[in-house]
Formats: sequence, structure tokens, C-alpha cells
Amino acid sequence: MREYGMEHVAIYHSHPTSEAVPSKTDREVNYYGPEMVHFIISLKDGTPVMRGWRLTADNATEAVWETF
Repeated sequence: MREYGMEHVAIYHSHPTSEAVPSKTDREVNYYGPEMVHFIISLKDGTPVMRGWRLTADNATEAVWETF
């Protein structure tokens, strides 16, 4: 990415059996700080649900975003 002048704008992962809400582990292993949006996709109920979050070790704030 650096070679092509690209940068991270978001990270995503799934929660197969739980809500699209950051876990304590998600917050603790956040290496990018609150600038990076973390999208979490819940597969709990069969229909994917995606929410975005800005994380710190102690807090999670839902990110405002829109799709195009």
C-alpha cells in the first residue's frame, strides 16, 4: 500500500455469533487508534448487520458513515 501511496481508511471483521458491537478484546487489540473506523459485521441472525466504530482501549464510539 505504501508503495502505491495508499492508506488504510477502515478495518473490518465479523462476529459470527454476537452483535456488531466491539468486544473488550476488539478494543484492547486496536493498534490504529480512534482515527481508524472498525466495521464489525454480525452474522448472528443470518442477515449480516454492519456497524462502524472508533475504538480506544477503554471506549467505543459508533462512527457516522454512509454508503454510496
